[in-house]
Amino acid sequence: MDAFLDTTVDYQRGVCSGSTALSTLEVTLKNNAPNGLPTTTGTYDRYDDYSAPRGSTSTVVYVYPPVNANFKSATLDGKTVGLYLGHERNRQVWYAYLPINQHQSRTLSVTFGEPTVSDVEPRIITQTMVRDPRTTIESSDRCYG
Repeated sequence: MDAFLDTTVDYQRGVCSGSTALSTLEVTLKNNAPNGLPTTTGTYDRYDDYSAPRGSTSTVVYVYPPVNANFKSATLDGKTVGLYLGHERNRQVWYAYLPINQHQSRTLSVTFGEPTVSDVEPRIITQTMVRDPRTTIESSDRCYG
């Protein structure tokens, strides 16, 4: 089902002089699975909910924040949501499970405080997907604390 996912990642980077910046990373996934998926070949049902509509999918979105970032809040489709918080190779990782019905878009937005590092250009590293993710980076003067 990944072949039908369009991914957009928007990073609103806070830039503050001598303070902690307040930044937001927003991941939007759209399930563009076509109507009329075959019933005799392939698996086009969700493994975690066989009652979900055909063409639905479920995925995990991982966010690896900048070093020394502090999680503040998260929303899924505009509603507050909790994230799983963990570590991988001594780096923080925040993640959520997202079921996505056919033709549905889901948006996970994560807000966090991060140290301002003026001499390092921000970058977004995305997982390789069948359809290339679209990414944007913008700066703002949002500060925390």
